Amino acid sequence: AQEPELFVYEDTYRMKLQGDSPGEQLWNLLFSTEKIEAYPSIHMVFVRASLVGNLAVNLVTGQSMDTYHIQVLGVIYLLCYAGLLLLLFSSFRLPNLGCDLLVKGAIIFILCDEGYVAYFNSLYSEPVQMLGLLAMVVFALRIFVKRGRAGWNIGWYFLSCVVYGWSKFINIPVAALCAVGMGAVLLLRMEKKYRLRLCAGAGACVVILGAVYVSLPGWMDYETNYNSVFYG
Repeated sequence: AQEPELFVYEDTYRMKLQGDSPGEQLWNLLFSTEKIEAYPSIHMVFVRASLVGNLAVNLVTGQSMDTYHIQVLGVIYLLCYAGLLLLLFSSFRLPNLGCDLLVKGAIIFILCDEGYVAYFNSLYSEPVQMLGLLAMVVFALRIFVKRGRAGWNIGWYFLSCVVYGWSKFINIPVAALCAVGMGAVLLLRMEKKYRLRLCAGAGACVVILGAVYVSLPGWMDYETNYNSVFYG
């Protein structure tokens, strides 16, 4: 019988530094549009932030400047996730201290499952999806319990919808519905001064997500169906 193949998971890659000076190389790493049309994902925002983080790590540790450690991206996701959880816990407090600690402990147990957070050290877009969904929950809660400035919470909620929808293209319809649904609910509950902002925010979400959907390359539909069928 044939021996099963071994899979090696790499955690170190090489960055392509283009330019004659460090400043030009940094600019190209952050803002290059080369082949961006092949996969127009918001995931690139986090990946490019990790490129800068790796440059800083390499500078401090004396490693080759083109070395890319996937763990730097993991730390960025970890900090964002921890910040959202902290914001979630600060948004509500149950009257009974024991119940409050129990509920928040259960939230950590569920949301910090190893099967989920293991994605942080990868180049997949699952972490961005997790951040977007958690942010939607956090800012929706803050809106309804009136914690913090309503205008800021509304803006962050709509931005979270965009991040969630853009992270995985299958999420676009759900994200658009959440944006429109929240906008409709808040129109009935919020003061009149927020109505223009609500309409603008929900409309902008739908337009942005619609533009993302229209810009999808044709090969993605085939690949998505193929992988769903054969790799489940």
